[in-house]
Amino acid sequence: MSSARPPDTFAPQPDAPEDQANFRLIACNPITGQQDFETRFSIFDAHGLPVHQGGGPEVALTLPSGAYRLRVDRLGTHREDHLVHEAETLLRVDIPLRDSAMPLLDAQHSADYLPHASRHFSRNNTCDPLGAATTWPRLMVFLRGTAGGMAPVEPLAGRLALFDTEGRQVTDFTEDLMAGNSHQGWAVWSAQLHPGEYILTELSPQGLILLPLALYGDWDMQIFLPHDGRPQLSRAGLTPALRGIGFEPENELTQIVDATLTGLAERRDLLPMELRPRLLGGAAEDPFLALAGAHTHFLTTRDGSGLNDAALKQLWALMPRSTDVLMLTLAALERALGGTLPHSLSALVRAVRDRFGQSIAPLLPVSFPPMLRPGLALLARYSQTLPDLITAGSWAEAAANSAYASGIWSSWSQPGETLLIPRDSGAVSSRLSDALQVMRAIPARDEFGTQFHLPIRESAGRPEEESFLVQHLQSYGQPAMPDGTPRLLPETRVPDWLQRLTGEEQLRLGKAFDPVAVARVTGMPLTTVLRAQKIGPAS
Repeated sequence: MSSARPPDTFAPQPDAPEDQANFRLIACNPITGQQDFETRFSIFDAHGLPVHQGGGPEVALTLPSGAYRLRVDRLGTHREDHLVHEAETLLRVDIPLRDSAMPLLDAQHSADYLPHASRHFSRNNTCDPLGAATTWPRLMVFLRGTAGGMAPVEPLAGRLALFDTEGRQVTDFTEDLMAGNSHQGWAVWSAQLHPGEYILTELSPQGLILLPLALYGDWDMQIFLPHDGRPQLSRAGLTPALRGIGFEPENELTQIVDATLTGLAERRDLLPMELRPRLLGGAAEDPFLALAGAHTHFLTTRDGSGLNDAALKQLWALMPRSTDVLMLTLAALERALGGTLPHSLSALVRAVRDRFGQSIAPLLPVSFPPMLRPGLALLARYSQTLPDLITAGSWAEAAANSAYASGIWSSWSQPGETLLIPRDSGAVSSRLSDALQVMRAIPARDEFGTQFHLPIRESAGRPEEESFLVQHLQSYGQPAMPDGTPRLLPETRVPDWLQRLTGEEQLRLGKAFDPVAVARVTGMPLTTVLRAQKIGPAS
């Protein structure tokens, strides 16, 4: 996928017929000046009829004189131009730049200093946490202002923190632990951490927003957060790199993975066709490319085909003990078994071992959520027929219970709508109304497809100042570690809206109430619905 700089002069073309003239385009990156191999040109005549459609970086045609419309597509972005072709047309066409949290060289707002700073600190520490080993993977958290001249260093105190799965605070991102440039509007934290699972938290007007992270021994992780007065986890860009290699803003594979993940969040397939044989053949070298390729395959294929053994084996090799890979393995098994999964964990373990030769017993029940939202959706869906799939009181249960959904990553909110929004608020009432409307539409035999999705609404309600006050008051009730640092625990109480919905349906249906139907239509784990049923209707 290497790019070459376009020639200073165009090579001569054969003479065109008398009534036509040569028409030649070259796709170029306006930041680097190099040819771009991911661009696709579509050319239409004055009547809107297609004249040419095909990939770049070059197009060489002979066309009659006249007006033409040019559409330039690249990794989910596009631009249209109108051209008048009278004599010979020789153009270098700037590719459309993508919107990305990462300062990649095909993205908008990638000022020169952002790629340089992120490249440097993806290889160098800003601090040395106690006990860090040089063989551990590096985590870099890079904040970039969404407008020039922002200073994201100072406002981070009390707004961003990293915790391990036991709830212990790893860092609170204070200014003395970070590097940055307030005039240029960026700040960064970078250090080596023990391989394992972590939770990045943001204090937002909606409460705490949490983002699950997994660090693997051979891979550094780089996180880019837009900062618009506060860090925004829902808009984060994440990319792995082989340990010690660092961030490479010019890397076209990183650009493709970033675009493919953005497309997945919108249920669009942006994975280049030429990469598919490598991914499905088990030749992916990048963990996120392998994940994105597998989820794209399940999104776009309806013929019952799953992932072959080579692709799954490569996923497990890249990300051992990964909940993301576990969910893709179950999706592959589901298709291999004709659309169903075994109804017990022991039978599930045997089926995966027999079909794929993989032992998943150490990963069950699931206690940590997948990093990608499609994986979290699979976890919630499979838990509706496998109630023991999710560990009670775990981070996985907290993520699956949350009504917050934004972006490709499995970010979730807590304490959530139950505590931050009054019972009579519009957001809760609206979500409850949506759910009840769907429940009323379920036929007696519960014949609704898996395409039924309850509308997801982000938390809203209290003014920002009141919300922050409530959150701070709640933080006083969180237990502290022996050294006085805060501790974070999963919020796994039954959501208020679900308790009210379940209670109303129990009163309406009596003994005919079906908790499985509620779980399916709301996308909630069955265990959570069963707890709501046990509590019963409000008196």
